[in-house]
Formats: sequence, structure tokens, C-alpha cells
Amino acid sequence: AMATTQTEVRVLLQDGVLGGAARRREDEEKLRAPAVVAITDQFIAIAQSSKVQLHPLSRSDNVKTVDTAKATRSLCFNHAGDVLLTGSDDKLIRAWSLPSCALLRSWEHHKKIGCVAFSKDDTRCLWADRFGEVYAALLFGGETSPILKLGHLSPISHLLFMPDGARLLSADREGHIRSSMWPLAEVISTYYLAHVSPLQVVLPLTIGPLLLSANTSGHEVCLFHSSSGALLSQQTSTQLLGALGHEPASMASVAPSAASAASTARKDERKTGTPAGVSEISKDPVRLEAACECPAMNAVALAFANVAAVVFARPSHTDANSIDSLKPLVPGAELAKGRAAHSTLTMLPLSTLTLQLSSYPLRLCCSAAGTLCVLDSSSVHTYTPAGAAWCAEPAASFQLSIVDHGDEAGMRGDDDDDDDDD
Repeated sequence: AMATTQTEVRVLLQDGVLGGAARRREDEEKLRAPAVVAITDQFIAIAQSSKVQLHPLSRSDNVKTVDTAKATRSLCFNHAGDVLLTGSDDKLIRAWSLPSCALLRSWEHHKKIGCVAFSKDDTRCLWADRFGEVYAALLFGGETSPILKLGHLSPISHLLFMPDGARLLSADREGHIRSSMWPLAEVISTYYLAHVSPLQVVLPLTIGPLLLSANTSGHEVCLFHSSSGALLSQQTSTQLLGALGHEPASMASVAPSAASAASTARKDERKTGTPAGVSEISKDPVRLEAACECPAMNAVALAFANVAAVVFARPSHTDANSIDSLKPLVPGAELAKGRAAHSTLTMLPLSTLTLQLSSYPLRLCCSAAGTLCVLDSSSVHTYTPAGAAWCAEPAASFQLSIVDHGDEAGMRGDDDDDDDDD
């Protein structure tokens, strides 16, 4: 046998150490990847780590599972509900046919994927990478390669269309929100100026020409006029929760686990440089964690950190000449641009819809038919309407394989995309 030189030994040891470190880093990324969920009238999709499960709402025993090799960060259904789009850390975007979960098409990208979306007519798949660029490709036939549509100067945290499908909404990790014309995405329609920090919630509404946004610190919950970009309302998460008739202490009936508290402390230390155990004065203890619109109830569902309930509200505005007179927005009605900047909007509480939970909700989504999906740290529950309220008991429940301690939407993938092959 040939003698191994000292240089070869060092190379072998280095490869072993670096290879082990890379594997450990990949395992850690999978474990800390937050669960993501999407719902349509027929299915609910749950992505956790590299596993994506498709559950039919009508039958709980016919579950399909696909593997994306690395952590899936985003998924969505097309409007027809027969295609599921996923984006993952293996730099692949995949379109799955439903209900078979057969792979329709995939695109290989040069960066890890943060967000995915479908155009209003379902003909194009869109995705945003961690470099801040948005690409689009035809789902069937046509162009052989994706086309760069727009870019931000920092990683994109949210990518979705306005309800009319004529404008593409994008938000980045610096708190910049803008809408671009579609399909001419290089033409910027509107800027929404209020935030300078990562965003937790970006939600265009169909109840009125409004955009709801909230940053990760909890200090800024804003309502914008979606067409003009005028800032109509701004308050903290605590103020919003109080305006809805709830106090954090009275509703936060479930204490966070020690593991959850430790995980949060480690995240804060990694992101802000503040040592674990040292509180941030600027951080609101009650953060707007998630929000979704429930068209069947004509309401917006809101989930707050450390609040074991889903609270419901409807945007409303007060007349400038009669502040005490509350006037609900007419669905689909446009506010005059000249008046929008001077209008005062608030969220009208809908206390009869409140859902009391046994744990803190982390993510919310709702189907067009009205099924509400609530993801917490260990499971996913669906709730169906019962007249003018929700059924108190879940229609279905699905357990997560790994406990999810939540993550800040605006900080997803906070590590730089510094792979050697980039």
C-alpha cells in the first residue's frame, strides 16, 4: 500500500470536518425551517422541512406526500386548485398535479427560493429568490427559460397578487412594499411607505381597496389605500388588540414552552446581537403574527403572538366631520384619492367570530368556500362556518412531525445564501 503523505492526511481530515459541518448545517436548516401551509376548497398542503403533505379535506385517510430534498420555504395553490407550486432550498421550483401529486414541471434556479405565486389566470408561475429577484415562467409550453421580472435590493419576504390580478405586490426584508403592473412588472405602480424593518404580514384585502401590513417588532400595523399608497392608519399590535376589545393577559391562556422561549431568545441574539435574556425595549410584546381574509364571513382573521385565539375584524373608516360615527367600508368601493390621505381607518371588532384556541396560532389561511386553517406549534386545524360564527371544534386536525416554534416571515432565510456553487 502506498504511504499517505502529511498533506493528503490534512486534506482528508479537512474534507471530513467540512463535510460533517455542511451536513450538520443542512440538518439544522431543515429543523428550523418553519412549517408553511396553504388551503384550497379541496385540499390542504402542509410543508415541514423537506416533506410536503397533501390532505384532501373530504377524506383524512388519503394523504399524499412528496419530498423536495431540502426544506420547502413556500407553497401555494393555483386558483383552479389543481396545481401546487413549491419552492425549496434545493433551488428547485416544482409544479405538482393534483390530486395525484405527479410532477408536472420543475425549474432549476441559481439561488434558494423564498416565495412562490401564481398569476391570476394560472398561466405563469412566479418565484422570488434570496437575492431579491423575481422570475416568471409559463406553466405549460412556451418559453424554455424563466424571465426576470423585477428586483429588490434585499431578499424578498412576500410575493402575491392584488385581488384583481393586475398588479404584483412584493415586499423585502428592509420593509419596502411596492406594487408593479402585471405583466409589465418593470412598471412600478405604487409604493407603500411606512416600514423600515422586516415585515411579518402583507395582505391585500377584497373588503375594500386596502392593504394591511405589519412589521416583525409589532410596533407598526398599517392600513394603506391599495391604489394611491396613502397611509390611512398606523398603530402598534397592542393598540390594535386593545381596540378589538381584548387584553393580552386575559387571552394568553397558554404559556410558551421552555423550548419555545429558548428558541426565541436564540433567534433574537442571532438577528439583533442582543444577548439572550436581555429584553428589547423597542419590541412590542404583542406582535401581529398572521392575518388572512375570510370572504365568506366578510372579515379579516388576525393572530397575535402570545394570544391563544384568532380575533376577527372588519376595516371601517370614520367621517372627518363626525369622528364618533363609524362607517363600514362598502365592499369593493373606492376611496377618493384626495380624501384617502385624510381618512381615518380602524378595525371594527367582530367578537362573535372569535375562536378560542388551546395554543398560540402561528399562521392562518382561508379557502374561498370559507374553511379557516390555523397552524400552531404542533398541529394544523381547520374550522368551518356555522351560520354567523365558526364551529367551536375543528373539522379536521393534522399533527406536525416536528415542533414548530414559529419564525418571523420577514426574516425567513436570514442566513446569507452563501453556498459554494453560487
